[in-house]
Amino acid sequence: MTPDPNDLRALQRAVESTKLAELLDSEPVGITLESPKHFVARMAAQDQLEARRKNRRRKLTTAVSAVAAISVAMLVVVVQPWHQNAAVADLPPVLNYEFAKAQDIARAPGKPAGPALLELARAAESQPAPQVTGSVQHTVTDAWFADTDVTSSTSKTVLIPQIIESWTSSDGSTRVTKRRGAPLAADGRGAIPRGPWESTPTFADTTDAAGQLDSRFVEHLPTSIEGVRDALLDRLDCASRVRGNARSDCLYAQINSLPSSYVVPPKRQALLWRMLAQEADFTTLGKVKDRAGRAGVGISFISDASPDLRYVLIASPTTGQLLGYEQILVKSIPGDNVVAPAILNFATFISSDYRRSMGSP
Repeated sequence: MTPDPNDLRALQRAVESTKLAELLDSEPVGITLESPKHFVARMAAQDQLEARRKNRRRKLTTAVSAVAAISVAMLVVVVQPWHQNAAVADLPPVLNYEFAKAQDIARAPGKPAGPALLELARAAESQPAPQVTGSVQHTVTDAWFADTDVTSSTSKTVLIPQIIESWTSSDGSTRVTKRRGAPLAADGRGAIPRGPWESTPTFADTTDAAGQLDSRFVEHLPTSIEGVRDALLDRLDCASRVRGNARSDCLYAQINSLPSSYVVPPKRQALLWRMLAQEADFTTLGKVKDRAGRAGVGISFISDASPDLRYVLIASPTTGQLLGYEQILVKSIPGDNVVAPAILNFATFISSDYRRSMGSP
């Protein structure tokens, strides 16, 4: 069965609008259906978990009702891309930031992010344009996603580590491969930079036909702050257009998703930082070493819709490049095995470049 592209895009918009996108792999996936028995058991356990977490994530049923015309089978495909023998890992430690140590991450206020964001913009503007050696955009992401490991009597939240390699052709066709991620070191670092992971067998290799993705979305972003803001809000169908927490929430979700599919040129990245500097409720947590051990700066945001979560963008102070993002639980939920502060998911952007063809070196 081949899902209708319009249905898939509608489902993606609905999932993103409910904040589930932070927990899901939004890359194109193939059709892999679990058994009805397993699905019902897992959904029942997940509903109990969601009820306890309340504001942490809106219930999965919210996403379902928003796109009721889409079959449950299709929902399973999108929500569970990692149930294909992916490795499972315990939650990694929270990183220490200059203005927010790991144990204080729930209450550390940080500092106003405007100056730090403008510094990142200037750093990005000083970088040369990427070398274009082909028409295919190629990215590598070390991504860890939260999931609930369900047994007959208990449920346990774990992270699913994956190395995700993506190719986006100029005609909008895509290819995505997934490999098992490597365990992190005791300090929470060790995201694979390059090399050994390429010889690891894939557990998923999916393609989408031409026209599934606007391959020139980043390239064609307007050159004004207002234009970029409107383009990102349009892409998500964000309901809020006035400055405030809700609009910032939409823009955060867009900015952290771009590097997983696109090569983001430095000047475009600079414009994104300048735009974010005008938004509400962003703070800087200061210096940090990211999951790959690279020097970074943490830019934090707490959504009014999910006050028990802290979202963090990590960017390079040298290049202005977005290095990754993290989602941190800052308030424990009674009855849940996750004790705050805890990482619910993170992504580390390892590399991006241009290739001549799908899968080519």
